[in-house]
This record gives sequence, structure tokens and C-alpha cells, in this order.
Amino acid sequence: MEQKQINFDQLLEFGENGEAEVTKYLMDTCNMMVLPLYQFNGKDSTPLIIHKNNKKFIAPDLTCFANGNMFPIEVKTKNTWVHWDNQLETGFNYEHYKNYKEIQELTQVQWIVIFNQKIEEPTGYFYTRLTVQDKFCRHWDGKVGGKRVGKELWLYNKEILKPITEYFPQEISNI
Repeated sequence: MEQKQINFDQLLEFGENGEAEVTKYLMDTCNMMVLPLYQFNGKDSTPLIIHKNNKKFIAPDLTCFANGNMFPIEVKTKNTWVHWDNQLETGFNYEHYKNYKEIQELTQVQWIVIFNQKIEEPTGYFYTRLTVQDKFCRHWDGKVGGKRVGKELWLYNKEILKPITEYFPQEISNI
């Protein structure tokens, strides 16, 4: 049990450090203003968005402001890519994806997902819109050969991801 807590704390710190790196990049290079929710997030709670009837949703990591727009960004920090069918993929927990998708549908506000790929090449910051259905996205049920080996994931093929450049704010201003 102790080992799991250490691993959770290490993963939390890894993710928060990755979010801080992306935040600095968005402010310094893309000239964005950023409200980072990780700064308010204690280990015992997750920032929430509350809707009518007290329905609660997981809040995005960042709320960004640029070019007259305000939009949520979810940051996922990864060391490696998923190798599947001779393709590179990256992704995140499918339950979180469903949460973000529902908020996006209720608010009609487009979410952005940024992947901070750290060790395995290609490295860097890659982004995409939170896509509902696309030929470059897939839901993995967490099973191999009918046996559960992990959590369900929402995966993006590397082909749909764009590297962040200095033009990132202009591209997202059309959201």
C-alpha cells in the first residue's frame, strides 16, 4: 500500500511539473495569459466545475486567454508513446475524456489537449482539439486478449497532433 502512495505522489508531481512547463511556454512564447488550476490543487482534491443539480465535472488544468478568446486546456505529460499497429499514439484516461467531452458539449466551448512528450522521440509539446470522433483517435478498452491489463484510454494518433509553435495563438483564435 505504501508503495502505491509513493507512486501516486510521484506521478502527481510529474504531471504538475509538466503542466508548469507548458504554462511557462504558453506565457513566454505564445504570449497567453494562463489560469493554472494545479496551483490550487491539493493532493486531496481535484478542482471541479459545478453544473445545475450539483453535477460535478473535472476542471481543465489550464484556462487560457489569447486573441479575444478564453478556452480550457488539458495537459498530459508523458515519457513514452504508445506503439500500436506501426503507429505512434498518446492519450489519457477514457473516463476523463468522457468528462471533458460532456463539458464541451454542454458549454459549446472547444477544449484543447496538449501532450508534453518528454523522453521518447519525438519529444516536445503537441496539441489537438478534444476530438469526439476522428479516424486518428480511438478508444482502447484496457484489455488484451479479453483480459484487463490497464485502464480504458482515449488515444490520439501522432498524425493528428501538431507541434506548438509561435503561431499557436493564431491557430486557436478560430476555435
